[in-house]
Amino acid sequence: MMRKIKGMAFTLILAVAMLVPAAAYAEVIQVPGEPQLYHVTDAADVLTSSEEQALEEQAWAIEDEYGFGVYIVTLYDYRDYSEASVFDAAVSIYQQYTLGAGEGDDGLLLLLSLDDRDYSLIVHGDYGNYAFNDEGRALMTDFFLDDFANDYWYAGFAEFLTWSETYLDAAAAGNPYSDANIPMSKDDAASAAGMYLLAVIIIPFIVMFVVIRVMDAKMKSVATATEASHYVSGALQLSHKYDTYSHTDRTSVRIQNDDDDNGPRTSHSGGFSGTSGKF
Repeated sequence: MMRKIKGMAFTLILAVAMLVPAAAYAEVIQVPGEPQLYHVTDAADVLTSSEEQALEEQAWAIEDEYGFGVYIVTLYDYRDYSEASVFDAAVSIYQQYTLGAGEGDDGLLLLLSLDDRDYSLIVHGDYGNYAFNDEGRALMTDFFLDDFANDYWYAGFAEFLTWSETYLDAAAAGNPYSDANIPMSKDDAASAAGMYLLAVIIIPFIVMFVVIRVMDAKMKSVATATEASHYVSGALQLSHKYDTYSHTDRTSVRIQNDDDDNGPRTSHSGGFSGTSGKF
């Protein structure tokens, strides 16, 4: 019963969102007469109205710049849209409300379901799957899932939109992010550059300096021996020998299973691909 009530509440929110004549968002309704969502739909009510408006403007600016739709939807329970999985629920919302931009309906949707803290990051369209490939999406979630884990909703969504634009920039340059082209923030890039400088220049210089000093010290300590016995080493004899058990080293490696509740899962269906899991 509660699930049906929540589902009716979300449907009512979506209906109001499509009917309210808000001048600031008038251009978001792309095709008159067809069901549409704003770029940000907060049915779970985790954002203030000012936060929601700021995110809406940020998402709209991305679509205006790249011709690519980026969407945020929060729900109480994704099962109101699909009993199968949070990925299927995200696909259902994307299709039902005619999301996406351009002829291919290219777009990216981040769905949060608060009931069991599930998420799904899905992408649609040829260009969308190019810009946000499986590896790239998995890397992308590292930038905002920790915010959601701590209930920093606005910060997490702002990070999501900022990185969406960064990914689109990389794809436009012909270098979509993946395990071979890992995205980094400006701070991470500066740290990586510093570590490279340290590894290539500074550490070898320090090692060379220490080696020279040690060799120099040994050269100064050398003295000429006057007896042959100084150059002859005696035979080493062991009077006793023991084999004593000390310990056994054991290493355990966890094998990730697609059925693990907390592990990210990758899904593909009908032009959609997605990364889903818990936050």
